[in-house]
Amino acid sequence: MRFKRVLILAALVLIASTFIYTAINAQKTAGGVAVHPSNFDITATPNQNSTGTITVDNLTDQTIQIAVDVRNFTAQGEEGSVNLTKEDTTYSLAKWIKVTPATVAIKAHGNQDFTFIIEVPKNAEPGGHFGSVVFATVPPSNLKGTGASLSQEVASLILFKIPGDTKEEAVLESFTTDKQFYEFGPVTFDTRVKNEGKVHIAPAGSIVVKGWFGQKFIVPLEMRNVLPDSVRKIPTTLKNKFLYGNFTATLIATYGTKGQQLYSSTQFSAFPVRYGIAVLVILIILILARKRIGKSIRVLLTGK
Repeated sequence: MRFKRVLILAALVLIASTFIYTAINAQKTAGGVAVHPSNFDITATPNQNSTGTITVDNLTDQTIQIAVDVRNFTAQGEEGSVNLTKEDTTYSLAKWIKVTPATVAIKAHGNQDFTFIIEVPKNAEPGGHFGSVVFATVPPSNLKGTGASLSQEVASLILFKIPGDTKEEAVLESFTTDKQFYEFGPVTFDTRVKNEGKVHIAPAGSIVVKGWFGQKFIVPLEMRNVLPDSVRKIPTTLKNKFLYGNFTATLIATYGTKGQQLYSSTQFSAFPVRYGIAVLVILIILILARKRIGKSIRVLLTGK
């Protein structure tokens, strides 16, 4: 009976070890590919060609085949996501982009440089144009089953600007805190910028926070691109934990080639309630026990 139990235990250990080994090896080959740089910001005049280099890293233990595609992109939502599309858009760029090589095999843990060239036509419209270079893994031809259709895509975004008579205009949709009252920090500010122009912008500035008791904090606004005809939410965090009193936060930012200004303010309050209650309870105890405490002190000092 004991020997049978030992056999069953050994079998379970062997099965568990097999699963662990398979999981470890699966993790080693599940890294996929990485691309850098992830984006470009380029300015060029009509009839002027621009070039750049993108590196793709193979993070797996196997040789992978990469196929290159070019697409346009538009903003998707307010968090900075983009929608890659083969369709023409208002600000198309893909039709001007050429990439070499078009396909290549990258060895395990190796990398490959890809060169792109943007050929700007003479009649190109001033303003922003947005495209991407997309790198897709090509599954092996001998792969069977549902896995035959699996492919991973990574992209490098190109924000392209042609100088000239173009519209640069943005409005501040809102500037708020995530709460009106805080017991403890941090405090998160949400700045929502709408780009009503024809070229991408990246507002730069800071949020100045002032309290009724003389406190002052300056929090830099993170620079994030806002595409035309879109709204971008830019979160900013005041990391201080202990705050007390009423506060006014003022956003001062600029954008565009002429330094146009975005300005707004909001208010919030903060107080460490639990700490305040603890201090209040201690004070009440001291007040109620002041006679007994005073008598104890006299006994210690006089012995009577």
